Amino acid sequence: MFMNNYFYYLFQAQAKELDTDYNRLRQQYARLSSEHTTLNNQQKRNFQLYKEQKANEIASLDGKNASIFTVKECSALGVKLN
Repeated sequence: MFMNNYFYYLFQAQAKELDTDYNRLRQQYARLSSEHTTLNNQQKRNFQLYKEQKANEIASLDGKNASIFTVKECSALGVKLN
């Protein structure tokens, strides 16, 4: 009987510890997920601003200076090359 009670309380303590760990990890996941979403949105916004800046730079150049941009940059910005 004593051993049964011992194991019962031992398992109960382990279950409580696991539950605490699980809740801590769930909170950490929620925080990291939120941070990831924030950083992803900032990255998208920064890329959009970059594209707009490059498009404005291309629009302000005459034909002979347009070659300072790579084909990949122009393509990403939707600029058609002759």
